[in-house]
Amino acid sequence: MWSGSSGSVRVSYPSYTRDEVIARLRDELGALSEELGIVRAVLFGSYATGRHTAASDIDLLVVVRHGNRDEVYKALRKKVDLRGLEPHVLTLEEYEAMRGTLWIRTVEREGVVIV
Repeated sequence: MWSGSSGSVRVSYPSYTRDEVIARLRDELGALSEELGIVRAVLFGSYATGRHTAASDIDLLVVVRHGNRDEVYKALRKKVDLRGLEPHVLTLEEYEAMRGTLWIRTVEREGVVIV
């Protein structure tokens, strides 16, 4: 992240652009989808809507066919090279059960589909 100083004002800029995040996620998750059983991944939050700042994390809804959510979370944090990545992992069954919730509807409406 670049930061500069002008007198007493310090300005910080985000580490990545929105387009960089989307491209890197598509590239890296494309290779990991089969290995981790990912059936859907959606970038949501400030990076999806273009309102990110230097303090923003990279919110990613990840839906897996089956498996241990904690293991998938750890694998994504380790294998996807994006500082600030915050995967929110659900099994397909959990995702289907939550489809009518405000959170999932908002993610689907405002998010960027990666996988």
